[in-house]
Amino acid sequence: MTSIELKRKLAKVNEGLLKKEANLNDLMTQQKECMRKHNKISSEIGITNKKIDDAKREYFRTQVELDTRISEEQVKARQAAIENKKKELPTFENWLEKEFADLVAVYQFLYEGGWECYWG
Repeated sequence: MTSIELKRKLAKVNEGLLKKEANLNDLMTQQKECMRKHNKISSEIGITNKKIDDAKREYFRTQVELDTRISEEQVKARQAAIENKKKELPTFENWLEKEFADLVAVYQFLYEGGWECYWG
């Protein structure tokens, strides 16, 4: 090979080398951009996961509060039903007075001669 051919070959190799280095620089720039985007996305994923966890905790707390309120309302309703039932049912004193009055009525009936209808 002559020196002119070698210079051309050297120029071609150098041109190819420069293209490859430029391509490598572009790829490294793209890699840095991708890493920056990756870090940004990872950060956003972390923030979103925290927001989801907070929302789940809030949902759980709200559900517990709702269940507690429903339970309290059911207890109040049962207590009100018991109180209403107590008002409707006779007290022991009322029952005792009625039984005593019935007993006195039967005694008076028998005392006045009503026992004769039983014994003929």
